[in-house]
Parts: sequence; C-alpha cells; structure tokens
Amino acid sequence: MLRWFKEFFSGFTVGAANIIPGISGGTVLFLLGFYERTMAAVNNFKPANIKTVLRCAQKSVFGNQRKEHQKQLICHMRALDALFLIRLLAGAGLAILLLSGVMKFLLETYFTNTYAFFFGLMTMSTVMALKMLKVWKRLYLIHLIAGIAVMLLVTVSIDPSVNAKIKSDNYKSRLAAELVAANEITCPNNAPDGAAFKYFRQYTGRDFAAIGFTGVVAICAMAMPGLSGSLVMILMGQYHEVISAISGLKSLQLDYFVFLMIMAIGMGAGILIFARVISFVFKRFYDGTVALMIGLTAGSLYALWPFKGTVVIDQYIKHAGQITLVENAVIQTNKNILPADAASALSALLFCAAGAGIVAAMDRYSRKL
Repeated sequence: MLRWFKEFFSGFTVGAANIIPGISGGTVLFLLGFYERTMAAVNNFKPANIKTVLRCAQKSVFGNQRKEHQKQLICHMRALDALFLIRLLAGAGLAILLLSGVMKFLLETYFTNTYAFFFGLMTMSTVMALKMLKVWKRLYLIHLIAGIAVMLLVTVSIDPSVNAKIKSDNYKSRLAAELVAANEITCPNNAPDGAAFKYFRQYTGRDFAAIGFTGVVAICAMAMPGLSGSLVMILMGQYHEVISAISGLKSLQLDYFVFLMIMAIGMGAGILIFARVISFVFKRFYDGTVALMIGLTAGSLYALWPFKGTVVIDQYIKHAGQITLVENAVIQTNKNILPADAASALSALLFCAAGAGIVAAMDRYSRKL
C-alpha cells in the first residue's frame, strides 16, 4: 500500500511539474527513479498486448467465469506494468486539475514574479541535468550549442502578442458577421445562461488541429528529461488556452471537454511513438542526446526571463460561446527588457532563488534515497 501511495504521489509531483513552465516532468521522473520504468511500461503497449487486455477485460465483465478472467486481467496488467502507469497517471491528472486554476491566476496577476520563480527552477534544472552526462567529449559541445540555438530561434520567432492580436481580429470579424446576420446589436458581455452540458463552438477547426499537434509535441517534451512540456506550450502559444480549458471544466461546458479530449488524443499518439524513439536514442547515443537536451533547457531561459515588453490592445475573446471585448488588455511580448526599478528586480530575484532552491532540495532528497 505504501508503494502504491508513493507511485501516486510521484505522479502528482510530475503533474504539478508539467503545469509549471520551466521544470520538466521527465526530469522529475528521473530524479524520483521512475523514468526508465515509465518508458518501458509505455513501450509495452503494443497492438497485440492491447488486444489481449481488452479481450480479458470484456470476458471479466460479460464472460461466464468472471473471477477467473478478472485474475487473468490483473496478471496481464501487472506483466505490462500497466497498474503502475495507472497510479502515476491518476496522480498527475489530479495535480493538473487542482493546480491549473491557481497557475492561471498567478500568470494573470503576478506574471513577473511567477516567471522569475520559473526562471530559477529552469536554471537549477539545467545545472542538475549536467549530472546525467556519463562521459564528456568535445563533440557534445556542438550538441549543446545546437540545442541552445534551436530553442532561441523558436522563442524569438513566436511572439504571443502577435498570436493574441490575430485571434482577437478573427473574433472581431466573426462578431461583426454575426451581428449583420442577425440584423441586430446585442451586448457581448451578457454570457448565455446555463453553460453546463452545452456546446457553444468556442473553438474553430483550426484551434482543434493546433491543440492536437501541440499535444503530440508537448508530451514528447514532457517525457524528455530537461525539457518542459509547459514551456513548449508557451512557445506554441497554447499554454494559456490549455490551463483556461482545464480551469473551465468546472463549468461543465462541453467545448472545454472536446478541446482537451483532442489534446489528449494527440498526447496519446505522441507518447506511444516517442517512447520507442527515446529508448532507441538513449541506448545508442545517450551522452549526445543528453547534451542536446541540456542545450534546449539552457536556451529556454530566454523565454522565461521575467521582464517582458508589453503591448496594450482592445482584445476580443470568447467565453461560454459569447464573444466579448476586453478594453486595454495588457499582452506580454517575446521581447526581454530590464526591470523598471530596483524593487521589482529584488522581488524577482527572491522568487528566482526560491525556485532554484526547490530544485536543489529535490536533488538532495533524491541522492539521499
């Protein structure tokens, strides 16, 4: 029972890490000693094994000798280490549900200090990741530089303020078209009553395609030690959309369920492919792969710099199926700036130190274990 609780709590820790841009869920798995086991368990989910489990599950519910089939089902699940994965995923899912609303509030209300905390987490995570290297060669310096260059290129090329402006303009055009079609002006601030179990077409087909692809890429990043899946979502302009959808689940609006389900399908497909690739690459090119990942981690520090340039726009958003206008919305850009005053710099430094201290404490605890 204690082992089950440890696995569930480890999953909770990984889920919490995946919400936070800057700390890698794969790194947490590695520090907790579950990384190789998790990848091996995912690799066990091959078509033949899945068919066997589904057949046993069907017979255990509808068959004649249910108890016997139930025992066989448990044996198959243990052989595939599926029960371990279930406990791990249950803990991660609970953490994401509980903490997504908190993260949304922090980013909207305390952006600079929150990002400073993330910056400290990632800085110390990068330092700790160096311990994963078994042998250092000069060739790996090229891998390191390549990882930094790729991450800087991605970060500079994706401006969240531009994405927000494009989406706002699309909503503005759609609102104008709706008003013309209805031949009447309605107040966009009056959200429809009874959003529960209703589908408002809040997301377009393009949004669904984008989140499905984001799910594929993000799960690969989450599974890779040293690279943050949440950071990848930020770079792809989907992080705020995802945590908003998770936070909105409590309204029981179907749009959020469909949006997250499509993301989950993308993540499922991504992890099944990635687990095989990462196992192959780690076995044959371990140190070179780790050096590349450390470079990606170091390059992501540019994206996590807590002081960003901002733009102010009149932003159109969609909530509960209704397009509304938010006047003078402050949107962060991808341009890094210096702190405006000493007080904000000191505050950010303290939060940065706190983030670095947490990672250092986790590393010390893992070494004791």
